[in-house]
Amino acid sequence: MAITIINQHRVAIPIIPSQIKNQVKKILTKENLKEKDIAIAFVDKKEIKKLNKKFLRKSRLTDVLSFESSQNYYKKIVSGDIAICTDAAVMNSKIFKTSPEFELKLYLIHGLLHLMGYNDKNIAQRKRIRQKEKEILNFVNKK
Repeated sequence: MAITIINQHRVAIPIIPSQIKNQVKKILTKENLKEKDIAIAFVDKKEIKKLNKKFLRKSRLTDVLSFESSQNYYKKIVSGDIAICTDAAVMNSKIFKTSPEFELKLYLIHGLLHLMGYNDKNIAQRKRIRQKEKEILNFVNKK
């Protein structure tokens, strides 16, 4: 069981693997879940567009993609891959008046929620996942 951090981005946002791993563990503990081989890749906009086109058949930029390795919800185990676009974090931080670091944290949470079985394909699902994002952000930001 491992959490792997892959840093392929070129944007000047600090990626500190130990902090990211601790955040993932804290979130999963809060949700009474355990990790099993979670890989988190920080990539640029070219790479995320390529992944989005290949796996979701969408030829556009996105901020985060998640790929479940297996569905083990009944065993309370989470595994899979998350690709996070650092270029999107920089762009969205300007739009939403946040920091790139905040955006990366939000994308990490969003990606983990997808691995936990949350979806955002319709309005009700989007509302539910947004609520859960806020709940987890508040939890993670507590010292």
